Amino acid sequence: MDPLDVRVVMHSERAALLDLIDGLHPREWDAPTPCPPWTVHDLVAHVLASDLGLLTRLRDREKRA
Repeated sequence: MDPLDVRVVMHSERAALLDLIDGLHPREWDAPTPCPPWTVHDLVAHVLASDLGLLTRLRDREKRA
């Protein structure tokens, strides 16, 4: 099977996520999530860290073990 190119879907998914978090009230950042004990802030930070990690690995052409 050919690899599935999800870049278009991921672009729209990330845009929707940014729209969602841009509209959060400051107190909503501390709201609980379905992933206790993580807050909304924790989950957003996790997604951002994952994206940044991928970008730096691609930039540095790191080979994953």
